[in-house]
Amino acid sequence: SATPPAPLPYEASILRPCRTDAPKPEVQLFGLDERDNAEHFLNRVLNGRKNISIRSTPEAAKDVVGLMAGLLLERRDQNILAAGFVNSPEDANCLARIIRGHIGDENVLVVTGTMVGHDRLRQREHAVFQRFVSGRSTGEPFQVIIGTSAIQSGIDGSADMAVIELDEIGAILQKIGRVSRRGEQD
Repeated sequence: SATPPAPLPYEASILRPCRTDAPKPEVQLFGLDERDNAEHFLNRVLNGRKNISIRSTPEAAKDVVGLMAGLLLERRDQNILAAGFVNSPEDANCLARIIRGHIGDENVLVVTGTMVGHDRLRQREHAVFQRFVSGRSTGEPFQVIIGTSAIQSGIDGSADMAVIELDEIGAILQKIGRVSRRGEQD
């Protein structure tokens, strides 16, 4: 039998749905070629560095939102866009109240799946939202976008750093993907 090709750096398997009377599922590999790797934007996205630190909270700590606020506010002297990812709309609003007390209303935006109608339209016009979807970082003050899973997979945006509440691994990876999404930061 022939030797299988060497795996490509970025690979995904696509399986056809399996029927009991069907032959073994066919696997098709997807990869990048030299032209893809030469594409500047794609190269920046795929090779954008992300520094990840995992911090455990003290067992006695009941205020995870307060701890997250402290971690976000540690960077308030930098002109960056930070993201706070929490697991409930209530925690998102609580985190926003804490952060707003330090940097003002105009520099904080909450995005949750519970927002509808006028609130949803207003959030898309907000300066923090515009910065998140554009990926621009220069010349802006410290700003924070706070949200739930509505940001992790529902909006194509990018922040300079994030603080993420513990969640299942797939959701954490989605949220990590919102940091330097386009390879903007080193």
